[in-house]
This record gives sequence, C-alpha cells and structure tokens, in this order.
Amino acid sequence: MSAIELSDAQMLTAAKVLVKSLPETALEDLSEKLKDLVKSFSGCTAEAAAIVLRALHGRQRQSWQLPAARRLLSTSEDTEVPEWLLQHAVLWWPELQQVPGGSKKLQDFVEKVQKSYRASCSPRDLLAQKLLLSMEDTDDGQRPQRPWSFRSWAQNLKPWIASWEWDLDQRRLRATTDHFRFNRLAEGDASPYSDAWNQTLDKAAESDSYDIAYLLPFLAGQLRLTYQESHGVASQTLGATLNAVMCGGTLEILLLSTACSNGMLRACAFEALSIVLAMSYFWNVTSFEKDEVNKRLPFRELPELVRLLCFVRDGIEAPEDGFPPTLPRLAASFFCSVRANSDSAPAHALSNVGKVSLWETDGRFPGELVRSGFCRFAACFCSPR
Repeated sequence: MSAIELSDAQMLTAAKVLVKSLPETALEDLSEKLKDLVKSFSGCTAEAAAIVLRALHGRQRQSWQLPAARRLLSTSEDTEVPEWLLQHAVLWWPELQQVPGGSKKLQDFVEKVQKSYRASCSPRDLLAQKLLLSMEDTDDGQRPQRPWSFRSWAQNLKPWIASWEWDLDQRRLRATTDHFRFNRLAEGDASPYSDAWNQTLDKAAESDSYDIAYLLPFLAGQLRLTYQESHGVASQTLGATLNAVMCGGTLEILLLSTACSNGMLRACAFEALSIVLAMSYFWNVTSFEKDEVNKRLPFRELPELVRLLCFVRDGIEAPEDGFPPTLPRLAASFFCSVRANSDSAPAHALSNVGKVSLWETDGRFPGELVRSGFCRFAACFCSPR
C-alpha cells in the first residue's frame, strides 16, 4: 500500500513508527527510499514528512533534505500556521537561511507567522518568537557576549496588534508582573514542550502573559525611533507617548526587567529607561513651581516619576566589562511597586513608602530611607492578614 492510499491519521502513525525503526548509522542505502517517502508524504500529509525530516535532522546531511524541509513551509494554506509547522521551521531555520535563493519564501512564511503572533508565553508564540527575532538578529548566537547588539535590529520588530499606541493590555500586564520570568532566555532557551518549561506557568498565564524576550527589544527599538523622530523638541504627540509609557504599564515592566538574568534583556530595559528619562527632560521636570509647570507638563506625576528613575540610575555603578548590571530582584520589585502604587490611596503601605521616598527627599535617596522602604516592603509578605 502506498502512502497516498493511507488516511492522514495512518500516515502520521506510519511516520512515527518509521522513525523509531531507523538504524542509528548507515542511512546512505536508505536515502533514496526516504527521499521518495518524504516526497509522497509532502503531497498528502505534510506533517508526516516533517516527522521523518525531524528524525533525520541530527544525522549526516543529504542533499535533498534542505530543499524538502523548505518546501514544507509552503504546504499550509491555513490562515494560522499549524504548530507542527512552527516546530519544523524552528528546527531547520538556521540551515534554511543559508540556502541560496530561498529568502523570499522564508520572508513570506515569517509574515504569515507575524499575523497570528500575540507576544505571549504560549508554546505557539514562543516558537514564533524565535523565527521573528531570527529574521532581524544577525548576532549569530552571540547575544550573551554582545548584550547591546539589539540596537541594530530592534527597530525592525513589528507590533503584535494592528494599531500600536504604546498602551499595554492591563489584564495581560497583570499576568506578566504576577508571573514575571526573571530567567527568560537564561535557561538555555528551554523548549516550550519540555517539562521544565511547562512547570513554570499555568495555561492561563501562558496565553495572557507578555513574552518579555520579544516585548523588551520591541519597546527599546520603538522608543529609540520615537526619540530620533522628535529631534529633541517637546510636542503634544511626544507627551502623549511619554504618558502612555510611564502610566500605562510599560514602566513597571522595564523596572522589573533590570533584574533579568539575561544580559540582552537587561540591556534593552536600561536602554529604554534611559530614553524615557531623556525624553522627560524635554520638559522642565526639575522645576518646583508646580502651579505653573503643571500647565506645561504632559501629565502631573512626571517630575516624581523622573525622580524615581534618577534614584534607580544613580544607585547603579557603571559596569567595567560593558555588561549591564543586574539589580537584585527585591530592589526591582520594590521600584516597580513604588511606581504601581504612586497613584493609590495614601493608606496603602507601598503607597506610603513611595510617597515618602519620592516627594520628601528633595531629590535624594538616603540609605536609611532605602532600608526603611525595603523593610516595609518585605513586611507586606510577612504580616498576618
């Protein structure tokens, strides 16, 4: 019975049985038969062909395998790329990018992936993220050694929604901060199908949380573009952008990300924070004549938020090796909470800490106040409810 006479389910089963029975060595004699089988699978159930090619990926390369792997990228006519095809693309992508004359097909495939990408932590989006960044990142896997390389490609990243206006979805923002993954990309790029990954997030958090590995370089790139286009001049449009960034949830994500284990993600966070601070100085944020200055500021809390960023900046020593420093996670969480609660009722414990540290220090952040703030912050976890 030929492959064409089998049902889709039977072909998938046959492919799985076949790859289990393949010998570890001496596949040269089977090369032509495997080639014909993959070809017949590709015309019927492409997923079965992908299963066979996956089993051959780590073995001695045959000339027909790369063209066969590339052809599978064009087999799906669905609006959304199937998950098995994303797995196939991620596995073969580094080699497919080196095939002469194949860049147009790869670009078309990536554009199709982009349309359904949500920048979440779901297994599908994690696979898609690898492809989307690989089309822009030309660092050849050297990101840990070159954490600032994102500057050359981050501006090319596209938003995951039709209209990007700097505001993050508040439900997804809450899921991201509640399940913040400080070790993202510092875990050896664990597969989203591994047990290690599946134990970190529940299904709801997977689909709701933003993936900071895409979000941070995207934000850094967009902020740099906005800064360059402003030409150093304050405007109503720039003020609206600054308001959305500092009050719409982006600032909290950036502050938390200063404690990420991965050097590139920390570099993205520090880059974005420095641009936000530079943009803020387009206005007279150091003036204490609040009755007059508030008429010109894009929003009332801007001077206090600038002061918070200065506290973070001034408390960091310049690294000697070029790597962005890693803030303690407790410190990053504290600064994030100060920002998140700066508009809350004064009775809230974290709000009190924030208001004392931001508005009663005259631009300074004494060590005893920091220690007092951290003690009160830690007490929130220890106090009986």
